[in-house]
Amino acid sequence: MGQLVVITFETPDQAGELAKTLRQLESDNALKLEDMRVIVKDAEGKTHVHDDAGHPVAIGAAIGGVIGGFLFIVAPVLGIAAGAAAGAAIAKAMDLDVDQKFVNEVAEKLKPNTSALFVLGSDANQAAVLNALKPYQGTLIQTSLSSDMEAQLRRALSEREP
Repeated sequence: MGQLVVITFETPDQAGELAKTLRQLESDNALKLEDMRVIVKDAEGKTHVHDDAGHPVAIGAAIGGVIGGFLFIVAPVLGIAAGAAAGAAIAKAMDLDVDQKFVNEVAEKLKPNTSALFVLGSDANQAAVLNALKPYQGTLIQTSLSSDMEAQLRRALSEREP
């Protein structure tokens, strides 16, 4: 399982902007994203949660589709149901996603016009990730990183460079 990092931002758009930056790092092979959620609380206090990585769903669906395809030949209705259940179970068993209960807890605590980013990642080029954080200013609220890396991350988020 990867490392979890949760960052809150004082604007509604920064979490989404950082998510785009992290996806670019992933496409440059500087980071492997296992899951990523962007939470935005709008001016009216309504919360919007976006699954920005989609990898757990895609992996579970692909595996479930293969299982369902094999079973579909034998029993069509059973194949479809078993494939869907197997896909969900496999994604959960592989522990590839951010805990939805935790996402909801953080979302409830956000003030209107703010945002949060949940990142579950691994195999990161630490220098590239820290450099990518420089344009953003946020508050690190949860992490499973080492204390040294956590300190570097906090510093990068507090020393904003335009």
